[in-house]
Amino acid sequence: MNIIIKRFNKWDEGTKRKLRHATFVNGFIRKYLLVSPNGYSFVAFCDTQIMGWAYNFAIGNKNLFNIFVNPRFRNRGVATKLIELGVRKLEKIHVGHHNKASYSLFKKMKRKYPKNIIVLDWDKHWERMAKKIVLIFGKRFSFYHIMMRL
Repeated sequence: MNIIIKRFNKWDEGTKRKLRHATFVNGFIRKYLLVSPNGYSFVAFCDTQIMGWAYNFAIGNKNLFNIFVNPRFRNRGVATKLIELGVRKLEKIHVGHHNKASYSLFKKMKRKYPKNIIVLDWDKHWERMAKKIVLIFGKRFSFYHIMMRL
């Protein structure tokens, strides 16, 4: 596994397209990319195949670290490596669990990095996050534009 860290807008167009499709169809990574495409991306490759990736959406002093791993590569340590590199690069990250698997992984990683990882319940967190995004990015985008993408 080879992991490359680069600002999303620095990737070539082909890789950007692949990354946008290597996530959930209505996932927040895609939505964050529309609002702020210059965040750091952490991409795990197996040769040229994208195994998984993480996107850091910085809002205020928070680094929201969103992770997606291709189902074919799950349970191989891809998310763990992405989180470890995220902690090294960004020092403190916020991760939001949305199912039992992500909750278990994030809690395990928090035990390993107690001062560097904040675990959020995504179902409770996303609405507050949407309001903050509107406040911060509302000058560049209309309220409607932001909410339709969130």
